[in-house]
Amino acid sequence: MTYYIFFIIFIVAIAAYFYYINTGNNVKISNPVKTTGEIVGVEKLERQKISNLFVGSSGGREMVYPMVKFRVEGAKMVRFRSQKGYEEGHCPYKDGETVNVVYDANNPLLAKIEG
Repeated sequence: MTYYIFFIIFIVAIAAYFYYINTGNNVKISNPVKTTGEIVGVEKLERQKISNLFVGSSGGREMVYPMVKFRVEGAKMVRFRSQKGYEEGHCPYKDGETVNVVYDANNPLLAKIEG
C-alpha cells in the first residue's frame, strides 16, 4: 500500500513537471503591461535532452524560438526570445507577424507572447 501511494505521488510530480515545461511561457510578470510586437525571426536551439527520458522523443533535435521586438514607453525598442519553442516547421508565427506581448513595466526584458 505504501509503495502505491509513493507511485501515485511520483506520477503526479512528473505530470506537474511536464505541464510546467510544456506551457512554455513560464515568465513571471509582476507589473504587466500589454502591447503589440513583431516577429523578427527565430532562434534555433537544441532541445533539452532531459525531457526525452520521459516523453520518448529522440534527443538533440533543434527547436525554434520566436524572436519578438516591441516598443516600450519612451520609444525604447526591446527584443526578446520567446520561452516557448516549436519543432522546426511547426512554429505558428511568421516573420513580420504582429503578436500581443505582455511585459513587466519595471523590467521590459521580462516579456512573453500573450496567448
